[in-house]
Amino acid sequence: MQDDKETALTKSIQLLKLGRFQFLGAGFILFSMGSLFANHQGSSFSLFDFVYGYSIYFCAHLSVSYSNDYFDQSADVNTQSTMFTGGSGVLQKNPELAPLAKTIALTLLSLSLILTAIGIAFFHLPAILIPIVGAGNFLGWFYTAPPIKLAYRGLGEISTIFTIGILSPAMGFCIMTGTLNLDFLIFFTPLLPIGLFFMLNVQLPDRVGDLHSGKKTLVVRIGGHRSFMLVGACAIATALLYLIYAIIDPYQSISFWAIAGLSLVFVVPGSISAFFHPNDWNEVTRYVSINLATLVLFMLLSAGLLFLPLLHA
Repeated sequence: MQDDKETALTKSIQLLKLGRFQFLGAGFILFSMGSLFANHQGSSFSLFDFVYGYSIYFCAHLSVSYSNDYFDQSADVNTQSTMFTGGSGVLQKNPELAPLAKTIALTLLSLSLILTAIGIAFFHLPAILIPIVGAGNFLGWFYTAPPIKLAYRGLGEISTIFTIGILSPAMGFCIMTGTLNLDFLIFFTPLLPIGLFFMLNVQLPDRVGDLHSGKKTLVVRIGGHRSFMLVGACAIATALLYLIYAIIDPYQSISFWAIAGLSLVFVVPGSISAFFHPNDWNEVTRYVSINLATLVLFMLLSAGLLFLPLLHA
């Protein structure tokens, strides 16, 4: 009996590890930024709508970790697992958990769709959430799932940029406003190079493994040196966009000078990694970890700026 309990506990821990919950933090920030920007546009902030809307996003986002690890089982054999890259490594050591991982992914995906339908039918959430949630689930599932396998066909970066730069904050924005508008697209344009910055850094330590597994990622196609150069270019492009916004000042309630200044938190390490463009796996992983950690810090600080008006409401 004791052995059964220990086995069940070990299995549960491995299934939780499969979820790679550290990635949920960045998603939460992106969703929050969309909701908080809506407040700057004159929409009232509803805590219930925020929590319910994020529950939809949470299920959809978490399902991706399980589906990607399931469909990348053979590819991840050639990679080393880190906090941000290489998959969880769970299914390589515990292949018997693979069917359950797929079931969890499908359950979470289905739950996000069910919650969306309930929210629209009973809690007056906007119907525009249907294509947003549908597109997010489609891109997340088919990032690695056959027959489309976006990451294996050179389309993974496009789907990730679209998800990070538009879909994730769009969910938060639509929950509060009921619609999308030009102001939303303008405000979140700098998240597009941020999306590519994120994706390149995630792919860099896996370059050799992805090459052997047949993944046509951008890093595989252009190589590590050019990828690091592009990482630096994305970081600088983001800072320049915020500087342009600061000069134009399209939204009086948002200090883009402050956001531009905060962007140096990840622009500086991103530019340094572009200058040194390491090739050794340990060095690549070290630079990538710094780049991704500082990117999350920047996003958190930016969300904090957007949150400040709520404290005075």
